[in-house]
Amino acid sequence: MLNREKKSDMTQGVLLVIDDEPGVRHSLKMVFDKVFRVVEAATANDGVQKLTEEKPDIVLLDIVMPGADGLSVLKQMKSVHPECQVIMLTGLNTARTAFTAKGTGAFDYVTKPFDVEELRLRVEHAFEKVQLSKELERLKEEVGRKYGIDHIVGKSKQIIDVFKAVSMVAAKKSTVLIQGESGTGKELIARAIHYNSDRRSKPFIVVNCAALPDTLIESELFGYEKGAFTNASQKKIGRFELAHGGTLFLDEIGELNLSTQAKFLRAIEQETFTRLGGTDDIKVDVRVIAASNRDLEILAKAGEFRPDLFYRLNVVSLYLPALRCLRK
Repeated sequence: MLNREKKSDMTQGVLLVIDDEPGVRHSLKMVFDKVFRVVEAATANDGVQKLTEEKPDIVLLDIVMPGADGLSVLKQMKSVHPECQVIMLTGLNTARTAFTAKGTGAFDYVTKPFDVEELRLRVEHAFEKVQLSKELERLKEEVGRKYGIDHIVGKSKQIIDVFKAVSMVAAKKSTVLIQGESGTGKELIARAIHYNSDRRSKPFIVVNCAALPDTLIESELFGYEKGAFTNASQKKIGRFELAHGGTLFLDEIGELNLSTQAKFLRAIEQETFTRLGGTDDIKVDVRVIAASNRDLEILAKAGEFRPDLFYRLNVVSLYLPALRCLRK
């Protein structure tokens, strides 16, 4: 979530405002200067120059400016700095053009006059995407060194068998259940599966089920709509949605309560879910990898874990031996 209070956080990102109206630029600077370093441009040419110099994370681009076509400027900006997320600023009479812009590289659009909270939310979502992309690039640099199969330490027959299984399952979309004691490297194996798959360029999202109280786990997984409950002042994107196109890793899934297990089962079976307080089904493409230091089959027989969820997760099962066993 964007920090709207701490002035020291404003350097975490750069926001470029391109609009020929000084009042609009001033208003947007006031809204965002506690969060971003805000750069202004009054013309399309100046905006492209500032884009080249400043490499902003987000651009707020007026779709109609003197002597400039917003769609052409958008294409030029995306060719110069494809990583930036562009939100088009438009009047009601140009909303259709702005909608078209979403199909040619714009992240989103907002109509004038702005609803400040709506604009903040859209900028927040754009910046989340930027941060995820930066995190992905950082992780990709470490993939060959840390997460490549050949670089995971272990020479015992047991661990070599695990590596072979990882190599075979990485190319599939099958759900994977990794079981083993704490400290055996379950997340490392999950990352190896993800980064050796064709989803490697998409997000790898981690949820530690043991670290989240029952009252928060559902909203963390599925998100919520504005007004869904007290203090829900704006929409929140859940981890399931953030993992779209990539992998969702649920560590210690045995700690999920039965109610959340039921909703999670529906989500992975139908590849849809509904945010808390929402009514629309959201379609996602997510590969699920789960891990547990407890035997889920025993928990299922004891009524502490849903058997149908266990069998749905246990399509591919990997057991990681304890390090003391590998040293023998």
